Parts: sequence; structure tokens; C-alpha cells
Amino acid sequence: MLVIRRLPSLLYRHRQVSMGFILTGIFLVTVIYLLMDWGVVCSNVLVGRHVNKLCDMYNRGEIVGNLCPALCREKKIRAPACHTFRGGKEAIFSAEKDDSSQLIFKYSAKYSKDAALGEAMFQPDSFGRISVPSDAEFKYMLQELLVAKLNVSVTESQVTNLMRAVIHHESTHPKYGEELVNLWQFAHDHEFVCSAVFGDRGVFPRLLGVCGQYYAVEYLEPLPVDADWPDRVKLAVMTLELLEQLERDLPEPFHLCDVKMDHFGMTPGAQRIKFLDLDSVLPRRFANHITGDGRQCERDADCDFFDCRSRCGDLSGTCDNPVTNNNLQIVCEKLFVGWTLSGTVVVPGLLMSPRTSSALSALLRLCSNPDSETNDLARSPASSHTKRRLYMMLSEMYSSLSLLD
Repeated sequence: MLVIRRLPSLLYRHRQVSMGFILTGIFLVTVIYLLMDWGVVCSNVLVGRHVNKLCDMYNRGEIVGNLCPALCREKKIRAPACHTFRGGKEAIFSAEKDDSSQLIFKYSAKYSKDAALGEAMFQPDSFGRISVPSDAEFKYMLQELLVAKLNVSVTESQVTNLMRAVIHHESTHPKYGEELVNLWQFAHDHEFVCSAVFGDRGVFPRLLGVCGQYYAVEYLEPLPVDADWPDRVKLAVMTLELLEQLERDLPEPFHLCDVKMDHFGMTPGAQRIKFLDLDSVLPRRFANHITGDGRQCERDADCDFFDCRSRCGDLSGTCDNPVTNNNLQIVCEKLFVGWTLSGTVVVPGLLMSPRTSSALSALLRLCSNPDSETNDLARSPASSHTKRRLYMMLSEMYSSLSLLD
């Protein structure tokens, strides 16, 4: 009792020590919160809460989705687990299917029920029932929306495949109208649209289905940061093949405007590399519109959209130029060479190693900074000639290394 009565005076005498403990505790709590918010560390407990809430809503009939039964009732999708390095995005978690394959659930921040119900075709009547458009009407609406979102042509067969991937019930089922509303809402999410429309092209993760405000895509293995040299060369070759597909196999070339190591992933067996983070993957015309939208600028960087760089008009003082660099320049700079400071590589990229030859090193410098710009970030595109030389050099290098194994 004496110690308890003396506690206030003890705290006062040692107030500096006490304040130090308090500040240290606040600092640690803040660091842990930020680490969890940015996905550097994560908690399966939080994921469990997300899934339980999702399934409670499904069991009460408040949400729909073709993956909801497998996740919530049939338990064919199990063991949900947190997913690290999610870059501040909400509620991304992985799960396992009965066939042992994995999938990634993403939360759609663009999902807005009120906005979707505001559409004329989805206005509820006085009894709260939604007027369901015909299949032909809905396909036309969806196709027009996707074209507006992507600024590229979207075929009727792509729209039909998208509906099959998401819609769970027949058109005569009472829940069919809710599923159309659900799909309409997801169609406003850029990442969802890219996976849904172009997932079959082998460049982005495939869409696997939806449940409530979540949609699922195929799981891809992260690029191994500790890979040995032959595997690094192979990954670089596959990355160049991905860039070629982005130029050749889509209705319009797409720009990767936010390039990081963890934005790339491998299919099982490391047969193919795909780009994961689709928030800033844009058709060329969209990217050019963003960097050349006419806003006022004082320096070139004012016109940039992440890694998609442009130039401030010398005479106009406005951002009136399209994207001036290209995917190859960005990948060479940020993925192959790594993070540099004052011309010195601080964090080595995929192709910076003691085994990097002088010829490869010189080619990477040319690729990452084609015009040898010194005052700012590189803003010129790497040439097709550089691309061919780099691909041939790396392919021959990998062939030689494979023979030595």
C-alpha cells in the first residue's frame, strides 16, 4: 500500500524516464501500425475478421458473388492468409482451392452500390425490386463502359466471357439482377477491368470470380530477390518478353507507369512473368492524355505520372507532351539496374551482380538512360535496337549458363 501511495511522487521524480517510456511506446505502436498498413507485416487475425464479415453478409443474403458459396458454405476455398507487401491497399489476402491452387482476393475501392443503383437501368421500383435489363441490353451497356474505361475496343465475346466468369445464377433466378448490379459496380474498377478483359493474354493475372466487394485473381509467385545469376538472367529474358507482349498482343500498347520488383509475378513453374499491380497500367492514349493534359508546369517532373515521364513545354509552360520514355527504359532503370543515387547504384537490380559483364553493364546504362541525361531522371525511350541487342545478349548468356549446369 505504501508503494501505491508513493507512486505519483515516484512518477514525478522520474518524469523524464516515464516520458521516455511513453514516447517509446507511442513510437513502437505507430511503427507497427504503419508496417501493417503497408503490408510489410500482416496478421491472419485481421484477414479472418474480413472473411467472417464477408460470409456473414452472404449468409444474410446481403451480397452475391460466384465465389461466395465456395468460400463461405462449401469450404472449397480455405485457409485465407494475409498477403505482405500490398502497398497500402485494403484487405488483400490469399487463399487455397481444393485443387491446391492459390488465388488472391482484392478489395475493390471503386465498388459503390449507391453509384451503381443510380444508373437508369438499375433504378429500384417502389417495392425495392431492381428492373433487370435483358442480356443484350446489359452486354451493350457493359461493352460501352469498358470501352470508355480503357479507350480500346472490347469485343462482344470478351463481354460474354466476363459475364460467365462472374455471374453465378441463371437469368430466371431472383439473385440474377443483384449479380448484374455487382458486375456493373466492379466494371468501374480499373484493376478489375484489366484482369477481366486482358487476363487471357498472359500479361495480367486472370480474373477468377467475385464475392461481395472482393474479386479474386490467380496467385503468382513473387520474383526471387535472392535468385542465383542464371535465374536472374532468365527472369530478365521473360520480362523483356512481357514488354513485347504489352506492345504487340493488346488492342493498343500499354504503359507500365509504376514499376517495382514486387509488381511482377511468375506463373507456376516460372514459365511466364505477368504484371501484378494494375492501378497504373494504362493504354498509351490514356497515359499520353495524363502527361499532356495542359496543366501549368515549371519543370519536367510536374508533368510525370509516376514512372511515365514527359516534358514541360519550353514556350508554353504547360504539360502538352505525351509520355516521352517507354516501358523498356523504365524496366532497365528500375528493375534491371536498381535504385541509383548521384549515378551510383545503391540498391542493385536484377542484373547488377559481380557476374555482370562490362558489355552488359554498358548496354544497361544505354537502355536505362538513352540520352545520358545528367540533371534529371531519364526521359527518352530506349530504342528498339537496344531492345534487340539486350534480348539477344541475355538469351545467349542464359543458353550458355544452362549448358554449364
